[in-house]
Amino acid sequence: MNKIIDICKFIILAFLLTFIMGIPSLFIGFYQGLYDAGTGINLSVLETNQFLMIVELMGGIMLPLFLLATYKQNKQELDIVMPFSKEKRLSKYILGYTLGLVLLLTIWSISVYFSGFQITMVWSMSNFRLLILFFLGYGFQGMAEEIVCRGYLQGRLMKITQKRVAIIISALFFSFMHATNDGITLMALISLFLFGIFTGIIRSYTNDLWTVGAFHSAWNFMQGPVLGVSVSGNSNQALILESKDTPNKVFFNGGLFGLEGSGLTVIIFIIVITLVLFIGKKRRKYK
Repeated sequence: MNKIIDICKFIILAFLLTFIMGIPSLFIGFYQGLYDAGTGINLSVLETNQFLMIVELMGGIMLPLFLLATYKQNKQELDIVMPFSKEKRLSKYILGYTLGLVLLLTIWSISVYFSGFQITMVWSMSNFRLLILFFLGYGFQGMAEEIVCRGYLQGRLMKITQKRVAIIISALFFSFMHATNDGITLMALISLFLFGIFTGIIRSYTNDLWTVGAFHSAWNFMQGPVLGVSVSGNSNQALILESKDTPNKVFFNGGLFGLEGSGLTVIIFIIVITLVLFIGKKRRKYK
């Protein structure tokens, strides 16, 4: 009974941590409300303005700063909720980023092959500044979500329950974090759950967040600004290519939610998770 209470407590605390990442969004929404009320002009365009998207993404930096301040006197606790090993951190980050780019590009390429998207080139040198800002923004945002789910929640749960249970709960939490996003479907929730399972397994293998944080950041950056696909229902980020989904190819493109909501992504993640578990089992047997 006490274990169940602790699990519920950590889930609630993880949920509260997500609000810290969302503080910039709250200010933007507050400003929009005041402007609408004062002028009668609807600023719903702010929701798709790329600079404001970047501000929201940059809000991810607030989470690690908050946790560093909270646990500055207790390094042991900090290592549980925000494990960042100093060994090979650059190589781990590069590995994770490369995996994210390659896996997302593979899924997108298969989708394009089966006519899931119509592709348009939208790149111009005037987009370069935005591209760099999105790169940084998704670097913060992807890492922040991993700190909440695979750092704080999974880290806490692994101390009180089995590792596989901790991974499943953190993956479910990650999935339902996106439950109110535009275009959400059951397939999208399953895909996000499998994304969480995959990153949870990698986090348990590496014992830190460098690889999964980089993977998550690369996944979103490649999906939105580079390929022009909706990122978990958030559109209007295309800076190099624009991928317009084909209406009758939802299995391959995920509809309004983007590639993460596609049946193709679900299948690919099942294959990748199986492969990672097989490799992990072989390595443990070898050791």
